[in-house]
Amino acid sequence: MAGIQNTTIFSQGERLQTSSVQDILEMQTLSTDVSRINHSGSPEGVVSANPSSFCHDTTTGIIYYKFTGTGNTGWIPIFQPLPQKLFQLTDDFMQADGLDWAYSSLNAPIFSQDGHPGLIKSGYPGGPPFSADGWYLGDVNNPYQYIKVGSGILSVNYVISLETLSLTPNDYIAYYGLTDTGLFTAIDVIQNGIWFSYTDTVNSGNWTLNTAAAGVTTAVDSGIPATTSFVNLGFRTNAAGTAIDFFVNNVPCGTIVTNIPSANTIPFMSVNMNGNNPGWIVDLFSLTYLLTNTR
Repeated sequence: MAGIQNTTIFSQGERLQTSSVQDILEMQTLSTDVSRINHSGSPEGVVSANPSSFCHDTTTGIIYYKFTGTGNTGWIPIFQPLPQKLFQLTDDFMQADGLDWAYSSLNAPIFSQDGHPGLIKSGYPGGPPFSADGWYLGDVNNPYQYIKVGSGILSVNYVISLETLSLTPNDYIAYYGLTDTGLFTAIDVIQNGIWFSYTDTVNSGNWTLNTAAAGVTTAVDSGIPATTSFVNLGFRTNAAGTAIDFFVNNVPCGTIVTNIPSANTIPFMSVNMNGNNPGWIVDLFSLTYLLTNTR
């Protein structure tokens, strides 16, 4: 038997029926209203709600938590350990090798900074005429690369800091994302991948959003300038792998629907330098792959 005491509702059970568009609108009349929504399918990019709201996906049984924003993005799936449905990698860089990144032994952990526990910094000296400091999660030189888009919603995030911005003669290009190509010489070009890049001479020093398939690249200006502060660079594919949304500090900054790779890739970070090393720092790497089909 249900009841109400002033503004507190109590009952022996609850039945949450499918939420209509009007229902969802009324659940967030105020910016402080928190919703519980019944929606078939992922709410990401579809259902608007305020932070701290929940959405029950009746198709997969997954419950989503609204982590950021008041629009229809920022939904995060909540999981108990469920490896047959969710593939997940995280590295907080509490030790030099972490997830077994392949990179120079000159890179080493450094003291944490406020709000950024676990840091590793490039110690590679750099120097003209060209040098590359690349960190690859796996062996980029063999065919056993691990991440292939199109099997579910893939989310990738890097939290990094560029201590010095690119400027001649110490100009450089920074890369963060997925690739199947090692960037070790000045003529190397990513053949397949999804990544952020930055250099001072492209897009007025803004972060550039990139995809590549079979050596053909799509590049989009994010409109967000690179700085020397810590930044969260993230992208998320749709389940079919036909569209990629990019985010800087969890703010949407562009979508790419062309030249999305079908090849296998691995996570990578690289700074290719014409001069001295800018002293880049990595705080966090995370990758989640919410598979469409349970393994």
